[in-house]
This record gives sequence, structure tokens and C-alpha cells, in this order.
Amino acid sequence: HQNVANALVALDRPREALPHYNKAVKTKQKSASVRNNLGLALAMLDYLDKAVRQYHLALKTEPGDPEILTNLGLALARKGRHKKAVTVYEEALEGNKEYAEAHHGLALTLAALGETDQAEKHYAEAMRLKPDFAEACNNWGIFLAGQGRVEEAVRQYRKALEMDPAFAAAHNCLGTILAQQGNVEEAAVHFTAALQSDPGFADAHNNLGNAMTMMKRYREAIEHYREALRLKPELHAARTNMEIAKKRLAAAQQKR
Repeated sequence: HQNVANALVALDRPREALPHYNKAVKTKQKSASVRNNLGLALAMLDYLDKAVRQYHLALKTEPGDPEILTNLGLALARKGRHKKAVTVYEEALEGNKEYAEAHHGLALTLAALGETDQAEKHYAEAMRLKPDFAEACNNWGIFLAGQGRVEEAVRQYRKALEMDPAFAAAHNCLGTILAQQGNVEEAAVHFTAALQSDPGFADAHNNLGNAMTMMKRYREAIEHYREALRLKPELHAARTNMEIAKKRLAAAQQKR
């Protein structure tokens, strides 16, 4: 059951994995691995309280395990319990100071707490320990962009894409900055690449819609805004942007 569940999670089908993990837990109640993986699947579905419970149960069997502690830290941070998450990440690093994922999680959480100098140190350490860590590289870019260090952010996004050319989030982040800099055509290339990797990426549809609007390709823009809203109805920016594109299309048609 665990192998089937793991395969389903790898295919981004965590909901289908849950019954298999639950059956595996019944036969292997003291298996930290099963409970950790169940926690990951629950976290993917935003069942964060249930995920936290599974991580705690896993830690009863494997106390101090850096991977489980890091997953627990990520779930706690997503719940807004940043200070508790910091404590958990630090415990993970006590067990293995060279665990890159714990440094990455700690960097994210320290940044959220406004401890920017310490956050950057842990981003750098995560990348030193795991030079092909595309997710950390991209998140470091987001951190740098938030600090107004735009060119440094662009370098991190491009590095992340060298590591993983199909990394949708990095394409979207890079495209956003390029569009802000006026490089709209290159931005559109990256938003398109993001959607090729992840067709359900609502924010990338919205961003590509914005790029199309800037290039006066209003009909294409409207289609992307519609798709963004279909995927994410609460994305109010897409609705506002679509109305702007519709008005500009109507104005352009009147001039003909």
C-alpha cells in the first residue's frame, strides 16, 4: 500500500494516495516512514492539523529525525506558527547541521519573521550544501526581490531554471520581473513556459494575460484571464484585468 501511495503522490495525486497510506498505517502503526509520507500527502491537500499530528506520531518512533522535523516545520510555518517552526528547524539541524532542506525551511520562516540577515545566511547554506536545490534557489530569488535587490533576484531565478528548465514557479517569478522592467515579450515566453509545465497555474495565466494586454493582444489576454478565474475564482486581480482588456479591445475596434 505504501508503494502505491508514494507513486500517487509523485504523480501529484495525494487525495487518491490517502486510503493507501491509511491502510499502510494500520499494518505498520510504528512506521515513521509511513506516517511521515502520510503527513506529506495531507499537507499537499492543506490538511495541516492532520499532517502535524502524523509528523508528531512519526517522531515518537524516530525522535530527532531531521527530515520529519523539517516537514513538521514547514507545516507549522504554513499554519502561521513561525516561532515554533524555527524551534523545530533548529532541532532538525542539531541532528544534522548539513541538512539543506532544514536550512531552506528555516530561511523561509526567518524571512517571514523579518529576520532578513539570518534568513539569507540559511539560504546561502542550503545552496552550498545542495547546489542543485532549485526550489531554494527560486525562493532566495523571491526573498531578494522583496528586498528590492532585483538583479540579484533575476540571477537566482535564472540559476533555478538552469537546474530545472521546467520549473513553473521560477518561470513565473522571472517573467514577473521582466514584465516590470518592460521586457514584455521575454516575460511572455516565461509565462508560457510556466503554463506548459503547469497548465493549472492560475497566477501564470493572469500574468500572461497582463503581458498580452501590454502587447495589445487583447483577445488572447481575455482568454487567459478567463482561464485564471476558472482555475482560481478568488483571483480578483484577473477579473479586474479582464475588464480592462475588454474595454481596450472595444476601444481598439471603434478606431478601425
